[in-house]
Amino acid sequence: MSKSSKTFEQLGLFGSSGVVAMALNLLVTTTAHEAAGLSVGASYGLGFSVVLVVSFMLCRHKVFDAATQAIRPQFTRFVISSLFFRGAEYASCYLIFKVLGIHYFVSLVAVQIASFFIKFFFYRAVVFSGDDKAST
Repeated sequence: MSKSSKTFEQLGLFGSSGVVAMALNLLVTTTAHEAAGLSVGASYGLGFSVVLVVSFMLCRHKVFDAATQAIRPQFTRFVISSLFFRGAEYASCYLIFKVLGIHYFVSLVAVQIASFFIKFFFYRAVVFSGDDKAST
């Protein structure tokens, strides 16, 4: 398989994992609030935490095929970078909306599209790059 074919395949898998993550977040958050009676904030926190772990596992095992690498440093990089990206997405969207005066929905869509590609290439190059070897 050529490098570009592999990249497109991984992009498709990464996008699919994002759809799974969104659906899972909605399911966990709604169920925790409606069925278990947790507050909305606690429910969202639970949904975010579950999705973070599931997204990591999908990226590790399906998208980037990086299961032979040491899991602890890989997971640490994933969590730190995911939290950073969330903050950067918020700040970018807010600045585009407030400073540039672009409609909030256009700002949100632009930031999400850019973030998708930035995260994909960052995760592939840094988080799941193959630099960590699992200890035997």
